[in-house]
Parts: sequence; C-alpha cells; structure tokens
Amino acid sequence: PARMVPNSLHVTFGVPELGSHLVAAAATCCAKLRVVSKRLQIVFAGPSVDAAACRELMAMVDNEATATPAALRAARSAIEHPGLEKGVALALLLRLRHWLPIFHPPAENIVQLQAARAALPEALSRAMATPRHPEVEKAMCEVMRRLIVHNRPAASAVLNAGGVASLMRVLGCQQQAQPGSTRSATTAIATMQVLAEVVGARRCFAEVGAAATVAAAMKADPSNVELQHAGYRLFFCLADVAPDLVLREVQAAHAGGLALWHGLVPRL
Repeated sequence: PARMVPNSLHVTFGVPELGSHLVAAAATCCAKLRVVSKRLQIVFAGPSVDAAACRELMAMVDNEATATPAALRAARSAIEHPGLEKGVALALLLRLRHWLPIFHPPAENIVQLQAARAALPEALSRAMATPRHPEVEKAMCEVMRRLIVHNRPAASAVLNAGGVASLMRVLGCQQQAQPGSTRSATTAIATMQVLAEVVGARRCFAEVGAAATVAAAMKADPSNVELQHAGYRLFFCLADVAPDLVLREVQAAHAGGLALWHGLVPRL
C-alpha cells in the first residue's frame, strides 16, 4: 500500500536522475514498486527498467557456483519476467541446464527437488505460454524436460500450471518458424513424452489432438531419428488412455504420407 512507502521515495517523480540511480542500484526492487502508486509507476516505467531487473536477477544466478535455493528463486523470477531478453534468457537457461543432470532412480536428484520447491517448473510452464524467440522456447523445453524427468511431483505441477497447452503452442510455433525442418521441435516432443508419464497429462494431450500434431512434425522431418523415436514413445503413452483416437489419427497421417515403423499400428 502507498501509505507504507516513505514520502521521500516519491521525490523521484520530480527528480528523474534520482530514479535512474535507484534503478542502477536495485532494479528489481524498483520494478516491484510500480504497483505501489501511480507516481512510482511513471518513474519506473519503461523497458529499460525491465531489462535492468533481468540482468540483476541473472547476476544473482551467475554469482552462485552451484544451484542454491536463492539462485533458483532468482532464476524463477527472471524466467517469468516480461522484459527477459533473448541473450539473457539463453544464458540463464544454459546455466540451469548445467545444474540439472539427469539421474535415474533410485538416485536422488537434489537440484530437481530444490527447483520444485522454488516453483521453477510452474514458472517455465507459464513463461512458455507466451510467444518467445524459437531458440529460447527450445531451451525452455530442454530445461523443463530435465526438471520433470523421473520427478512425478514436478511433472504434476507443470500439468496443473497449463504445461500441456504451453507445449502444444511451442510445438506449433516451432513448426511454423522453420517450415520444412522440425529439428527444433524434437525437444518439445521429447518433453511432451516425459510429461505424458503422468496419466492426467496423457488424457489432456489426447484430447487436444497431440497425436495428429506430432505426426505432422514427424512427416515434415522423416530423417530426424531422434524426433521419430520421441514421437513413437509419445504415441504409445497416449494409446494407454485413448487407443482408438490415437490409432485413428496415426492411420490418417500414414494415409497422408507419413512413413511408419511397420510394427507401430499392430502394437497400438
């Protein structure tokens, strides 16, 4: 509430230079002050404040040699920030990928658990709902995959935060951004396959026509072996909850020119 802000802070409305100094010293705090009063909203408006806040959050992540709870919370805030630039986003996601190796059970992935407590999976899901640069979306998909693989609570959190719709949007945008080549869609489909390990996600993917969308991506890039395998694995996951629907969509794609593994249809 505005009454909790010292009156001296509103002096920045009449002294723009003071506002600039405050942004340079604590950009994230200045961005949060926009909601306090109309005057502060005017002082701290503009993309430069958003960019400075993102750089400040990225610096908090860079200053940590390992994934600490504070660094993961800073990463969460940066990922959801509307002013996140492409270069900063790619550097941030590369650091998160480095912090998130894939372990197989029964090994415990401590960073995965810390990231789930910091609500990073949900933040990624919400961020992917907004169109971004294709390279950033691809990197987001890879980080999400590493967050939820062998981690059912994190996968459920992504599902509850709208992860199915976000991944479907990303897959469709990547196909449109690079017509004739869907290599960038491989990561999105692989992430969908990992999320589909949750039964609720399988139903959601089947209902929104994921099988047909994935089949179209497979048809557009038949030489991409990794993409084909990820697509087949997703088909089998979806067939557990909607076998007739998946079989019908796969057969329609095959009739439209999709080359299928000879054992796919009998197995479905």
